Amino acid sequence: MQNTPPASTPMPTLDTPLCAREFPGFELDFKLPEGFEDTSWHNEEMPSFDKPQANGTVLRLWVDYADRSKSRATDDEPYFRFSLARYTADMDWIGHTGFASTPDEALELIAQNDIV
Repeated sequence: MQNTPPASTPMPTLDTPLCAREFPGFELDFKLPEGFEDTSWHNEEMPSFDKPQANGTVLRLWVDYADRSKSRATDDEPYFRFSLARYTADMDWIGHTGFASTPDEALELIAQNDIV
């Protein structure tokens, strides 16, 4: 899938969330828990949001488009809209903590893994 906005899509401004600037047409349709920062970058598969943890690691939530047809995931892959992973402070991957299909499941996954 090409990440080019349709001609009718308004040009992003500095007030546009980073995730929407990096992934045209993306809308975050739920409220992230406090402490998460938008770290989206267009060269990655989907928008991401990071929260530093008390133990020095970083919790990263990957969020795909709500409309699967806009996702970069192929049709033969299982589709989990949300993925939660833990990274070192230097952003070296430690491992996935889980996957979720709905915003409510994602929020529960965050609550179970957030080190306050």
